[in-house]
Amino acid sequence: MVISITRTLDFYGFKLVDENTGEIRRLSGDSYKSRFRNLDTSSHNYLRITRILKCLGEFKYEYLKFSFLEAILRESITENKLSNCLRSCKDYWIETLRSPHERRAIRQYARELVEYRNKGMTPPKSHKAHRPRPTSAAVEKTEKMSSSKDDDDDDHME
Repeated sequence: MVISITRTLDFYGFKLVDENTGEIRRLSGDSYKSRFRNLDTSSHNYLRITRILKCLGEFKYEYLKFSFLEAILRESITENKLSNCLRSCKDYWIETLRSPHERRAIRQYARELVEYRNKGMTPPKSHKAHRPRPTSAAVEKTEKMSSSKDDDDDDHME
């Protein structure tokens, strides 16, 4: 699964920097430019990205969604590289986050980036979205949802 994620990110102009934390950055050098241009002008990819994000949650890679959204927002708002992606990010991709706390945090990050932009400033490279730590109840709920879906899937396979 990680190989598929890595290839997909590469196709869109990003790289998975740290598999454990889920940190995602744009590709180095000029290699991201044509991929970003394709992503920004080919809206047919946006529904595909929505499906990919939903799939990540189903396969226990929920933690990668937040980092992907953080990267998209940074490139869209601060770097003005993926401005056409912004609407899909706001209306659909953020909504794929299961945790309302994470949805709130990523929206707050977007507001902060817009504030920097409106002031004619660039946020420091160290400026990141503050991902809330999952509570034990949230983790249990996610695990329970996953296991009950697994149980349902088993019934259909007999």
